[in-house]
Amino acid sequence: LMAMAISSGEALNLNLHPIVWKSILENEILFEEYKTIDYSFFNSINELEKELKKNDQNSLLDLNFVIKNSNESDIELIENGKMTEVKQDNLEQYINLSKSMRIGEINTQIEYIKRGLFSAIKKNIIQILTWNQLEEMVCGKINLDIDDFKKHTVYQGYKGDEQIIKWFWDWLTNAKEEEKFKYLKFVSGRTRLPKSGIGYSYTHTITQVSINNKFPRSSTCFFTLKLPNYDSQEEFIEKMKYSIENCSDITDH
Repeated sequence: LMAMAISSGEALNLNLHPIVWKSILENEILFEEYKTIDYSFFNSINELEKELKKNDQNSLLDLNFVIKNSNESDIELIENGKMTEVKQDNLEQYINLSKSMRIGEINTQIEYIKRGLFSAIKKNIIQILTWNQLEEMVCGKINLDIDDFKKHTVYQGYKGDEQIIKWFWDWLTNAKEEEKFKYLKFVSGRTRLPKSGIGYSYTHTITQVSINNKFPRSSTCFFTLKLPNYDSQEEFIEKMKYSIENCSDITDH
């Protein structure tokens, strides 16, 4: 699927952690990056590293050489790890083995991904990319280009210079990135656009709705916003925000 997304220019809806993309490219993974995956585990290792620096031989750690993986299954770090106590003199070994196990627990899955990807696209082509570039080629742009949106927008009913259209572009241009992507999902069902942009295979359509002051609606299959007219910019923004936040609940009434 990744190879198909790269070759076709279509964005693949994947929300993968940077560690995954870096692992595909065989980049070095730092334990610091694990903080956003499992903060509890990250914090516990940090506390143990503080304990290691104390070098207190009388410290009671109450640990064995076993930890839980992401599936909450017990993993022995050494042979007979469940029966081997962690003490001050082997604490560093326990810390290093714990880090290695958690960072490397996706290695099998990564190898399958690489095998499929490199069977369709040469490895040396992929490995010249940064992990951000690879993610963007597979999943699409991480930012919305509003000028690109405007360039590839057509109007049905509206002429494009009405006040409501000005309000719309003013809102979308100044919206938070999170709101922009919520709008994208609302109007297209997508969370990102292809790397080549909206004009690659889509046209953004704004269609006038005859009944005013209703909630905006959309046709995701046709990348179409069905936009009523409003008495004020404040009312438009209020109902637009409600729509993108609750798009699955919007009805005709």
